[in-house]
Amino acid sequence: MCKLNQCNVNSLTPDGYCHRHKVWSKHQKYIVPHLKKYIDKVKNTKGIKNKVEIVGNLLNYLNYKIEFLNLNEGFKTVILQRCEQIENDCKKQMEEPYHYDHIQIFFRCLDQINQLRINLGVLKD
Repeated sequence: MCKLNQCNVNSLTPDGYCHRHKVWSKHQKYIVPHLKKYIDKVKNTKGIKNKVEIVGNLLNYLNYKIEFLNLNEGFKTVILQRCEQIENDCKKQMEEPYHYDHIQIFFRCLDQINQLRINLGVLKD
C-alpha cells in the first residue's frame, strides 16, 4: 500500500509511494519529470502573477526535496540562481502600483525562496 495515509493504492516506488503520489518519492526517477512539468508550466504561462504562483508552488515542492538538491549540486546551483532572479523580479513588480493586488502572491514566493535557502543552509548576504 501507498505510504501516504488515506491512500489504499499499491505502492510503485522503492520507498513505498503509489503511481499517483510518486512525486513524493526521494528517487530522482520520479522527481525530475515532476520538476520538468513545473518548468514547462512556468515557461508556457502568461502574466507575472500566474508565473509567480506556479514558481511558489515549485519552491514549496523543492522545500520537501532538500536531500535531492544536496545530492545534485549543479541543479541546486541553478535553482539558487533562478531564485535570485525571481526574487529581484518580485521586488521590482512590487514597486509597480498596478501590481498591488498581486502583492500577497509575491510575498508568498519570496517566503518560499527564503525557506528554501534556510533549508539548504545557504543564507543570502
